[in-house]
Amino acid sequence: MPINYIPMPEKDRIKDTAPDFLCFHSGFSDKQLDDIIEYYRSSGLKQASIIGDTNNKNFRIAEVSIIEYELDSIWIYDRLTELVEEANKEFKFDLDSIVEEPQFIEYKPGAHIDWHMDRNPISAIRKLNLSIQLTDPNDYEGGDLLFNRGDQIIKMPRDRGSISFFPSFALHKVSPVTSGVRNSIICWITGPAFKWNEYL
Repeated sequence: MPINYIPMPEKDRIKDTAPDFLCFHSGFSDKQLDDIIEYYRSSGLKQASIIGDTNNKNFRIAEVSIIEYELDSIWIYDRLTELVEEANKEFKFDLDSIVEEPQFIEYKPGAHIDWHMDRNPISAIRKLNLSIQLTDPNDYEGGDLLFNRGDQIIKMPRDRGSISFFPSFALHKVSPVTSGVRNSIICWITGPAFKWNEYL
């Protein structure tokens, strides 16, 4: 289908109202956060992997535990689904699934992940990310979730239980933890393929 020029007054144009990011103050109780940390720390942590070849072994330094879909974790998936549905009232993305297991992440001193986007060319079509802050901000230093919006670097909330939502193509990083330990959960929500021109 060819692209046409269609003159249209600004007041008649469909506006892009999706936010750059969205934050919920809390989605889990303190007890639930404590239970998540205790369970996934005790289940065993392993070095975080990287999809693709960055040619930099220090690109992502962290330990993770996969949150498998099982009897003890179904309640986490159910809650994540509720939170995503609420957040997507603002993003209005075409979403349908969580096909990649969420990750419980532990950042110790020196741990971090460099600037990146979470598009995944060898797996699902990631559209919306969420990051849940599990740790009290007084228990660690550094470890900020940061976004690069071109004209400014934005620091996401550090309060315990806060949830940050953002498009998977947003440029973001976690700065190095300098002391203490930070725990978080990350999750990717997927949807149908972005449309492309079948005539090209």
